[in-house]
Amino acid sequence: MPNTAMANASIAHTTGNVTFIMIEYLKGMFPDNFFKHIHITSKMPYREFMIEENRQSDKFIHKNKPILVVKPRVIMGDNDIFMSMSRLTRNIEGYNYERTGGWFHKIFRDNVNDVSLSYLMNRIRVELTCSIIVETEYQQANLYNKLLNLHNENQIYKKHTATECLVPMAFINAISEISGMPIRDPETGLVRKFLNYLTSNSNRLFTFKEKNASQKEEFFIYNPIAMEYIFTNYSRDDPNKHGDVYDRAVINFIMTSEFNTMGMYALTTERDDIVQKANTALLMDTNQATKIIPFYTPQQIFRETDHDGYTLFYSNIFMLSKDVPKDKPDVLDISGIFKDSALKDILDYHKKHGISNAMLFNFYIMKNSTLLKGVLKGSKFAKDQKYDYEIDLDNQKINIYNKEYNSTYRIIIYVNNLYIMTLINRINDLENSYEKKLNPDT
Repeated sequence: MPNTAMANASIAHTTGNVTFIMIEYLKGMFPDNFFKHIHITSKMPYREFMIEENRQSDKFIHKNKPILVVKPRVIMGDNDIFMSMSRLTRNIEGYNYERTGGWFHKIFRDNVNDVSLSYLMNRIRVELTCSIIVETEYQQANLYNKLLNLHNENQIYKKHTATECLVPMAFINAISEISGMPIRDPETGLVRKFLNYLTSNSNRLFTFKEKNASQKEEFFIYNPIAMEYIFTNYSRDDPNKHGDVYDRAVINFIMTSEFNTMGMYALTTERDDIVQKANTALLMDTNQATKIIPFYTPQQIFRETDHDGYTLFYSNIFMLSKDVPKDKPDVLDISGIFKDSALKDILDYHKKHGISNAMLFNFYIMKNSTLLKGVLKGSKFAKDQKYDYEIDLDNQKINIYNKEYNSTYRIIIYVNNLYIMTLINRINDLENSYEKKLNPDT
């Protein structure tokens, strides 16, 4: 009988993940940068419009409009949710009763080191109570008519998207210990080799979020889903006036999504000499579970090659640090990727011969669903154009100027493998030719 450790997934992360996906969808219904402010709150939206409650804060109601206010709520266990109380979503007779118990789906299996990771599927709803605040009754009428034309009330729609489900760090540490594969490479400090190990033994992609000053490093499973969603409770409030001037006009509606997700993980192994000590239960951080954690997953994961034919080399998720002053860039350290021995030789060769490193990599940075614009430090574009981040290859860092603390940032690096292999062969040929001249008899 295998030893088993079990832990619930983080509903806080999942709710935050889906909330961001739904908000991005709502933003896509309007022109770019239509909303001047997007406010995610735990309060009922109507409370945000009460001037008396906002006089002690930053006078929310007087911000530039239009404003989108969203209150998310997760709904679990309702009997009318599809597959509710079935063996597909409930652990009926316990995990060890594999024939008649819950349906735990395999994710990861290392046959050499005998360790497996599987999950129990849950189906949950995330309900967004939404309000759009505009300036005038005329704007309110036009937007309300647009909403009615875009989606029929109470009609179910489907959207193919993806979430990233948080894996308990205790499980990641256990897989690392049992397999003998370190999470971070001792030489480079990167998790790339460990991510490759996880993905090569899995039927899903694993992703990683780098830690910063205020957050922990985290691993995720990229989980494509078919999300169903519905719009209900369309309504308009009477416009509010200050004297003869309209102050605000509000549109209200509810957007509800329903989807499959990973509800519980199970880590199993026959080995009991390293990590597992009988069957145990691991708990998520209860402090994290009490609040929604904003996290955005792109609808389509990045490809193996980019438009230049460069090969996917490195990817990472990161959040910006609030400790950095607003007028200073947030610095992303990329020195680890240069510690690879082959790259180090090439960088030395480029520096010696005055060759630009720009041909080695293509860098992409996304802020939620938006692809940011970057420049290479010292290039003419760095002087002539506006950009969101600057790549400083000499100092092995990226300066990020487009800063939004509640956004999810993702860096994706593609490498020019063809050029690197050609250059390595050229360097080796030059060295061999030089050695033959010094030692003609060899």
